[in-house]
Amino acid sequence: RGLPGRSVFEAEAGARVVAAPTRNIKDISKAVHLAGLEVEDVLFGPVAAAEALLTTAEKEFGTILIDIGAGTTSVSIFDQGSLRETTVFPVGGEHLASDLAIGLHTSLHQAVEILSDCELSGSGDNKLDLANSIIEARLAEIMHLTARVIKSFQYPGLLPGGAVFSGGTSLLGGFAPFAENILQIPVRVGDIQVDGQPLRLTLANALGLVKYGAQRLAGSGLRLAANCESGALMDRLIKWLQGRMKNGSRL
Repeated sequence: RGLPGRSVFEAEAGARVVAAPTRNIKDISKAVHLAGLEVEDVLFGPVAAAEALLTTAEKEFGTILIDIGAGTTSVSIFDQGSLRETTVFPVGGEHLASDLAIGLHTSLHQAVEILSDCELSGSGDNKLDLANSIIEARLAEIMHLTARVIKSFQYPGLLPGGAVFSGGTSLLGGFAPFAENILQIPVRVGDIQVDGQPLRLTLANALGLVKYGAQRLAGSGLRLAANCESGALMDRLIKWLQGRMKNGSRL
């Protein structure tokens, strides 16, 4: 400033700041350290899920990624290859199980089993009809909250990719048409295929973290041993995830 003969320019950048409770991050980091590992980076969950669930075209041309987790639901818009908008609200799949336990006067464990057998279109069984009505009421609330969040974004761009759902709740029978009816946009449930073999949708974040890390490793310029090239490393980690899934282990 004020230097004769010097050329200057102004640089601007747009950014999104995602805040998270410090205690949660510290607890996860501590668990990683106890496992004998080091934390290289902290990644926002929907960004990790997008790596596993959204195609390059979906992230480039505009898609809403909706992850119904256990206690929260995240709504995120990806466009032009980046996260553009995101919100998390405190209602999730655990609320469906809790509602069932109260409405059917049963245990949470039994409620989870009933939940996995339910079809949103109705089954004709009296007990399941009651269960369906309880589930649909809570799920409708989640969809209406999601629609309100999307509207609040006031996003100016087109979103031809519609909505892609993640989380165990989205695996309920009849989920996609149920969500489409309320949101009034195209809906698909996320799908993870590795070498033609499906992975549990609940592993989306874990697989996304693996892909994110592999991409960073490939772009770091570091020279790696042949058996640790990013592609080979990715395959080994995916096979490990598949093994955990087959053994019924939890990550």
